[in-house]
Amino acid sequence: MPKREFKNVAEFIEHLSIAEELIFDGTENLTERPQNNERQRNKFSGKKKTHTDIAMVLSDKATRIYYVSEYYDGKHNDMGILKNEFNPEKDWFSNFKVLFDLGFVGVEKLCKFKELIIGEKKPKKSKKNPEPELTQEQKI
Repeated sequence: MPKREFKNVAEFIEHLSIAEELIFDGTENLTERPQNNERQRNKFSGKKKTHTDIAMVLSDKATRIYYVSEYYDGKHNDMGILKNEFNPEKDWFSNFKVLFDLGFVGVEKLCKFKELIIGEKKPKKSKKNPEPELTQEQKI
């Protein structure tokens, strides 16, 4: 069963003892648009007409889910939730290879990792590069 919280780093490492690679990602769940203006602003995710709740999910490539955070209002971003759930001052991830998407750019400054992989951003279209593509290595 996925955990909702860890009391300390030792409990975290014990719970993930069978994992070699970890994948962090935020998952958004659509919610009904609140009528209260204050709550409506908090739930708005920044995408057109979208009000959401966000949860942080920690899994592996075998699709085992180890951790699901509490829900946050849609205005929160992935990096902010990670900082709130896993205090950067503690050594949570030094035993793991961790994969992140682009919502976590800059995480290497906050935490120590055995190995860190962050996705690549597709280059912008320009006159010099009219059809931007990622290389095969970047796609992998």
